[in-house]
Amino acid sequence: MYRNLFPSCSLPDGVTEEEYLQQLCEERGAVRYGKQMQRMDVLERLHYELDLLKCTGFTKDFLLIMGIIDYAKRNGIAVGPGRDWQPSSLVAYILGITEIDPLCYGLFFEMWLNPERVTVPSIEVDVACNHRDELLRYLRRKYGEHSVSPVRFSNWPHFPSSAPNLACAEALPKNGQAPEAKVDPSGVAISIGRLADIVPMTVDEQGHSMTQHARFLMETLGCLVLDLHPHKILAVNQSVLTLVREVKGVDISLNHLSLGDRNTYKMLGQGHILGVLPVDSSLAANTCRRIKPSRIQDIAALVAFSALGSEDYIALYAARKRQESPISYEHHLLEPILRETYGIMVYREQYVQALELLAGYTRGRADLLRRAIPKKHPLLLMANYLPAFVKDCARSSNIPEHAAIHLFNYLNIGAGHCFPKSYAVSSSLLAYQTAYLKAHYPLEFYSALLEHHCDAPEYVFRIKEEMASFSWRTM
Repeated sequence: MYRNLFPSCSLPDGVTEEEYLQQLCEERGAVRYGKQMQRMDVLERLHYELDLLKCTGFTKDFLLIMGIIDYAKRNGIAVGPGRDWQPSSLVAYILGITEIDPLCYGLFFEMWLNPERVTVPSIEVDVACNHRDELLRYLRRKYGEHSVSPVRFSNWPHFPSSAPNLACAEALPKNGQAPEAKVDPSGVAISIGRLADIVPMTVDEQGHSMTQHARFLMETLGCLVLDLHPHKILAVNQSVLTLVREVKGVDISLNHLSLGDRNTYKMLGQGHILGVLPVDSSLAANTCRRIKPSRIQDIAALVAFSALGSEDYIALYAARKRQESPISYEHHLLEPILRETYGIMVYREQYVQALELLAGYTRGRADLLRRAIPKKHPLLLMANYLPAFVKDCARSSNIPEHAAIHLFNYLNIGAGHCFPKSYAVSSSLLAYQTAYLKAHYPLEFYSALLEHHCDAPEYVFRIKEEMASFSWRTM
């Protein structure tokens, strides 16, 4: 893919982009991990990702997005802990692009950058909705007023994003649902020259320029395209932190919270999720009461179930968590993969790892099969993929043919309903941070929530309703 219109990034004299990225990873890795940076799993994963970025030519993407995230953090612009597949990258975590260690959560880099199906890795940032324009102004100052412009059609004619846009789902007209920032396209194109010299331009309702080409055409032309998603939860959290600092003199670092706070999980178990989860529907509240989260993995599963609407899985997960139903596995090799979700296949990463352990597939090959399943007729799947799977299971794990056929059907039934774990983990971390603020500083939280939703009467009514039922004395 031609990338000749990519903006340049500042490099030390005599140093290539690849050398600079490695140097930054060594420096920032020492801060992230300390002495643990020398762990074999950390070093092997880091070198693997750096090598893959070098051979696919995507090193500059990381340097550019790192610069944007660094600017936001230095200037008090709240950004999310990660989005879409980005938490799958150790390089992204070390550089500070994300706040999620993929090694702790079993996230795979191949889910973002598959070496067997190389496509442009998405660059997406959740940013507080009241600061998105500020970040856009920074990009225009840095790269040139005429070289930066929103993309009129962010996804068309692309297929929808690999994960549901839960933040934007709140913009749907549901009675009493939190209204998100107005969904204009989130894509922003950046080039080294005037965009008007490259593509036809138009203007939005405010008179700002926009490209008339869709995202994929801008990428094909060689421009950098990133997504800046306006996020109201981030704006609310930032307001809460300001209030707590001004009123109580307490500075809170959300990225350094303990993930085992009892009051936070107690509140979630009571269903007080208003303003906390990406989708704070009655279904999500009921699911929270049934599951009663007690760890970050439970919140991640909650995010996935809320998006998929999997009533059967919710009931099974809750029953197994409460030890009311036995946990079973289709094959003993699946136990280490599915243990955290009580034997239920919830995530795409679990599907990929299952093929890796059962049949010896590479993660890239396994992900290709996962992508093919929803698009193939069952008979075509059986004809095109089953024979190789049966053979590979016998060779790799000594699994007999009848058991391999059963496993193939089991995996493929669930594959179409699996959720991206990287998205669930990043959403669960943001939800936990928000819930922590709500549980420990409810007055400041509700004040900020009302401030940012004052233009939505039905949602304000829901806020007042919950405030009346909130267990103030037990928090």
